[in-house]
Parts: sequence; structure tokens; C-alpha cells
Amino acid sequence: MFKYSRYFTLTVVLAAFIILVTLNESTFFTSIQPSRSVTSNEKRSKPVSNKILCRMRPEYSRHEEMKLDSKTVNNVEAMLMFIAFQRTGHTLMGSSLDAHPNMVIANEYDILSNWKKYAPKFRNRQYLFEQLYANSYLEAHEGDRSSKDCLPKSKYHYVIPNQWQGQFDKKIKIIGDKKGGGTVELLTRSPKYASFLQEIQRIVKVPVKFLHVVRNPFDNIATIELRNMFGYDLNWTNIYNTPVKISKKKLIKRISSHTRLEKTITQLKQQLGDLVHTVKSEDFIANPELELRKICRFLNIQCSLKYINDCISIVYSKISKSRNGIIWDKDTKDMIFKFMKPFPYYNGYKFEE
Repeated sequence: MFKYSRYFTLTVVLAAFIILVTLNESTFFTSIQPSRSVTSNEKRSKPVSNKILCRMRPEYSRHEEMKLDSKTVNNVEAMLMFIAFQRTGHTLMGSSLDAHPNMVIANEYDILSNWKKYAPKFRNRQYLFEQLYANSYLEAHEGDRSSKDCLPKSKYHYVIPNQWQGQFDKKIKIIGDKKGGGTVELLTRSPKYASFLQEIQRIVKVPVKFLHVVRNPFDNIATIELRNMFGYDLNWTNIYNTPVKISKKKLIKRISSHTRLEKTITQLKQQLGDLVHTVKSEDFIANPELELRKICRFLNIQCSLKYINDCISIVYSKISKSRNGIIWDKDTKDMIFKFMKPFPYYNGYKFEE
């Protein structure tokens, strides 16, 4: 009886000790963690590194649902999409068009990818146009078209003063999305995306037009590879002073990819005819007023001198020659010249200019 009581007492004491330790650990861990869930406002006030793009912040996707009335949707005269390689300068053009009082141009919404994800009940023009409008609004308040300090210091800001980015004046005549490289990549990857595009063309009930943006392939390829290498830490002054060596294998792979995607662009241009307008990035920078007026005529929309001058105010002062940031050999140069030859819109591009 005595032994049983002693063992029983020891067991109780041990159990109590374990419980006490557990409680102490719990108290310790709660002392270094929030004692309650963090509210949305508290999350928003938390400093975010300027290396993180604005659209990656929680508040970018946390917004009131954007609605368009049926009259606004019915007033839309055309939808605009972009076809281009990445790093061609078409973000500047998309941002300029979104500043027009009667245009809503989303930034990197990616219509084809999202259309694939839409449940059947959402595959209608009302829902699609509302998503594009929401993206335009967010980009102007939290994204690349905002003056937020969350943008990397080396990232170009696309804020156009005194205009209508993220909003519109009574009517939306043109609505669309600036997603050039992704659109071409998807159309090249699988025929199902061409089917999605045809479905969209049928459902929106207005012409779907395309802005085709090109840039000197030497500069385009150099920018892609340098950005891949350095990200937003890229210092152009240093790069121009001390060009870097990109592996020949990488450059050949990039040229091969461009050739594959360019065939898709050529096919699309042949199929769509007058629904595609081509603009050279260098022409847009050299004479933005002329090129903006051409785009406005293509979209059949009036563009005031005030609007054009405000857009011009953010255009780069000179054409970026990224090709000077890397070291080229003759074989690689010849491969790019060979790549350009079948496509007439590359006529006039050289390495030495």
C-alpha cells in the first residue's frame, strides 16, 4: 500500500511538472508573438522593402469591388491588346493610353491566362471589363503608375500628371490590357489560347485591336539578359562603362526564343490585318507626339494636345542603347541580323547607329 501511494504521488508530481513546463512554454511563445490577429490597417502600416514591387503588397489585391454600369460597358467601342517581347517599352505606351480620359488600359492583367481560369458564368464582357478597370485603378494607386515608395528606386515610374490613369471621364471608349510578351508566349505555347482569343472576340462584341511594339533586337535582348542578371540593382552607368560578358549559349537561346515567338506575331498580323498597328519603340521616344497621334487614329479616338503634352512629359529623354552594356562577338551579331531579315518591321535596325 505504501509503495503504491509513493508511486502514485510521484506520478502526480511528474504530471504537474509537465503541465507547468507546457504552460510556461506557451506563455513564452505568446510573449514573442502577437497576442491577437493583426488587423488590415496594421498590416498596411508595416514598412515594406522598396525592392518589392507595389503589386506584391497585400493592399494591392485588397480593394472594393469595381463595378461598371451596363451603359458604360455598352459604350465601349473597341478592346486593345498588345503583342510584343518583354522590354520593348510598351509599358510606357500602355501607361500613356490609360491616361486618356476615355481609355482604360490595364497593366499586366493577362487576359488570356485569366480567361482560362474564369468559371463559365464569368466569361462575359461585363465581368472582363470590370477586371480590367479594377487593374487600371490599382496600378494608378498601388502599382507601376503610382508614386508609391514601394517601387524600387531604379524602377521607372509611369505617373502621368493631370490626366486620367485609373479612372475615366463619363465614357470608356477603349478598354484593354498591356501584356505583350505574355500574350505572344501563350499564343505560341498552345492552340487553346488562340481559341480563348476567338471566344473573347466573339463575346465582347466590339473589335479587338492589337498594338504591336518592336525595338532594336540588340537592345531588346541585351536588356532582357541584363535584367535577368542584375534585377533592379542594375546600374546602367556602371554597365556602360564596364560591359559584361553574357554566355553565348544564353544569347543563342534567347535568339531562338525570339524567332519562335516572332512567327506567332507574323501569323497574327496576317490574320488580323488592319486590326494591328505596329510602332517602333525608338520612334515613340524620338517623336512621341506623332506616334501617339498615329495610335489615336488607329483606335479612332480624339486625343487633345493637353493629353499628348502630359504624356510626353514622362517620355525618356533619349533612346536607351542597352546593347552597349554587353560584349558581343561577330557570330552572335550575325545571328541577330539573320533573325531580323524575314520581318519587314525590323528594316533599318543596325548594331552601330
